[in-house]
Amino acid sequence: MNKYCMSWLTAVVVAVVVMFVMPQQITAEGFHEGMEDVELTKKQQKELSELHTSIIEQEKTVIEKYVEFGVIPKEKSEKIKSHLDKRYADLEDNGFIPLTHHHKKSKEEAS
Repeated sequence: MNKYCMSWLTAVVVAVVVMFVMPQQITAEGFHEGMEDVELTKKQQKELSELHTSIIEQEKTVIEKYVEFGVIPKEKSEKIKSHLDKRYADLEDNGFIPLTHHHKKSKEEAS
């Protein structure tokens, strides 16, 4: 192979590693690392509240379009919207710091 082909091949390999291998190494645990000691100011919380409210309203609009187009039933859309409201309430309760657990509580927390 000539020098041009080798450098092109190297660039492709690096791109593949960056695109497909590295993102898989980032875990949810790594995302939340160090967040437990952070406390946002009231101003920061207000700004995040406004952003999250806007995002949730847009998500609800999309859900309503899916209902309108017959993609999902009305009952399911209500469940989804209720989940969005719960997620917002959880964020608000946590001072708009992303929650470190998203799903079922552990046995210790449930007791």
